[in-house]
Amino acid sequence: MAANLTAGSFEELYEQTSNRLLNRAGKESFEALKMLNVNDIKNYQPVAGVVYPNSPLGNSLKQIAVLIKMNIGLEVAFAESGGWDTHFNQGTLNGVFARNVRDFSDSIAAFWNDMGAYQDDVTVMTMTEFGRTVAQNGTGGTDHGRASCSFILGNDVQGGKVYQQIGSLAKDQLEDQRDLPVTTDFRSVFSGVANKHLKINNNSILFPKWEGKALEIIR
Repeated sequence: MAANLTAGSFEELYEQTSNRLLNRAGKESFEALKMLNVNDIKNYQPVAGVVYPNSPLGNSLKQIAVLIKMNIGLEVAFAESGGWDTHFNQGTLNGVFARNVRDFSDSIAAFWNDMGAYQDDVTVMTMTEFGRTVAQNGTGGTDHGRASCSFILGNDVQGGKVYQQIGSLAKDQLEDQRDLPVTTDFRSVFSGVANKHLKINNNSILFPKWEGKALEIIR
């Protein structure tokens, strides 16, 4: 009952807004939500041979697959993968980091294979807000760092390449002698995908006052 009241309250707020674009977007979103049924996700059967990890990321990507296949007009979806703040006991082959990477890899592979005939319409992007230090700290982990990486997956991606040269890991070549230096603005990556995949050709729509250049990632 409380959930229904909350959903109703949000819907009323969107109906009352004076912003026509926000009002329309809100109505479309709530209409899409009404089409969903918990059982649609619970009883969903992926493509034969595909098994999603029973993890927050795996389950989120499975839900996104359901929405895509329902053809409700989904354009952008977000899934989160947590647990990367490995300040201690990061481990190697069997540590926290290795388990996270395995889940990350298996979840995305399951989602992509599940997309099947939808792959031409789907682009997967990954991003993190911070990297990790190059050197291990005193408790078997790594601390917050500057640069990290982003993976882009799609049939029209100019793949098989790294879009930046990684410099020396020598201590005197690192930022503050501890971090990989940032060499690519994430906005250039996002814009490069949005320009081709979402047909957004005005970078200022996504990033007001940004005057950078989009990265040519997609054919």
